[in-house]
Amino acid sequence: MKKFDSAYYGIIPTPLRHHDKLKSTHKLIYAEITACLNEDGVCTRSNHYFSKVLHMSKGTISNYMKDLRKHGKKLGFTIRVRGSGSRAPQFRKDGLDLR
Repeated sequence: MKKFDSAYYGIIPTPLRHHDKLKSTHKLIYAEITACLNEDGVCTRSNHYFSKVLHMSKGTISNYMKDLRKHGKKLGFTIRVRGSGSRAPQFRKDGLDLR
């Protein structure tokens, strides 16, 4: 088994777990994102990283990220894509900037 640089656990908050418009894959990606947050609460992983660890294409990851961004505001988080050509998502949860 290949070792990846992320936490052992990922977190899926209740509103996201029970969201009827998001698929289980959205929830898995969110959990993987939370497993990759650094000490400052920032995820700097690219869509390429998520595509490798979750065995999905980068396009598929991008589409799921777009859906998470769309529904995130209602669930209390935002996902943004950094500028400068970077595809690493940035997060904001409960007033804490998770860049």
